[in-house]
Amino acid sequence: MQSEERIVSVSRDEAAEADQARESGAAKSVRLTARDAKLLGHLAVARYLSSRQIAQLVFPGCVDRVVRRRLNLLATPAGAVAHIAPLKYRSYNGTPMAAWKLTESGYARAEQALGRELKIPVKDVGHQFLEHTISLNDLYVALATSGRESRAGAQLDAAPARQPFRWINSESARLPWAQYQRNRSEMQSRRIEPDAILEGAHASRRWFLECEMGGHSLSNPDENSGSTLSKIRRYSEFYSGYAEGAGRVTFYLKNYPDGWPGELAFLVPTPGRRAGVLQTIEAWRKEEGQLGAMKSSSILQVRALTFEEAPAVFRGLLGGGEISTAATGAASATP
Repeated sequence: MQSEERIVSVSRDEAAEADQARESGAAKSVRLTARDAKLLGHLAVARYLSSRQIAQLVFPGCVDRVVRRRLNLLATPAGAVAHIAPLKYRSYNGTPMAAWKLTESGYARAEQALGRELKIPVKDVGHQFLEHTISLNDLYVALATSGRESRAGAQLDAAPARQPFRWINSESARLPWAQYQRNRSEMQSRRIEPDAILEGAHASRRWFLECEMGGHSLSNPDENSGSTLSKIRRYSEFYSGYAEGAGRVTFYLKNYPDGWPGELAFLVPTPGRRAGVLQTIEAWRKEEGQLGAMKSSSILQVRALTFEEAPAVFRGLLGGGEISTAATGAASATP
C-alpha cells in the first residue's frame, strides 16, 4: 500500500487534473475498451473507489499519471456524456481527497458489462461516510485481486463478473425487520443498513460488514446511539427474531431463504479498537446467555478484524476453510 503522503499528493493532483479536463472541453470522443468496461463494473459493485483502488483493480503496473489520464477522459463529456465523475471530500484530518463514481450513462454501460440490472443511487453519501466507504472498499479490492499472481492475463483477472464472491454495497444492502414496542404494544417496522454484504457461494455463507472507524461508543445501550453494542443487538433481533411466529420463520430467513448462515463482521482500523469490540461482543453474549450455544445456526455469530487482517481471513473463509479463532477475530467462547 502506498504511503499516506503519496496518496495525499496523488489525490490533490487528480482532483486538479479532473477540473482542468472538464474546463477545457477539448477532449475527443472516448471509445470504451474492455478495461474500461471492467472499471465501470467495479464502480457499479463498490459504488465509490479511489484512483489507487482503481489502479490496483484494472491498471496493474501502470504509473499514476496514466491512470489519472484515462479516468479524466472517461469523466469528460465529449459529444455525449461522461461515464464517471470525481467526488471531492476531505479526510478525517482535513486532507483534500477524491473518489470516483458512475454517472447515469456509466451505470447503463456497467449493466452491459455485468449482465444484470443495477440500482442507481438517488443521491451521494455524505463526505464523512465517503471516507468510511473507501476504507471498507480496500477489502473488496484485496479480494478481487487475490488470485492475480497465479493466473495469466493479470489485467483481466479482476473482472467483477468473474469473482468467486458477491459484494453488495450500502445502497443495495437493506434488511427490513420489525421490533415490538412495549410502550405502544405494537410492532414497528425497522431497517438495518449494513455498510456492505459479502457472500460466498462456495462457502455458502454470508457476512454483514460494518466499518467501525472509532467515532462511536462501544457499549452505549441506547439503540439510537450507533454504538457497537446497539448494532449487535439489532442484528441479533433481525437474525434470530421471528417474522412469522406460527411458521417459526426468522426475519433473516424471510430475507434469505437460501438458509446460508449469516455473520456480523466489524472492520476496525487498529488492534486496540478490535480488542474493545471483542470485549463488547463477549459482554453481549453473556447478556444474552449465549456462551454455551455459540455454534448454533440460530445464534448470530460476530467477529472483529482490523482492515489489515481482513483480506487474508476472508480469503480463507470464502474458500470454505476454517482458520483459528484468534486469526478470524471471533470472540472466545469461554466466560
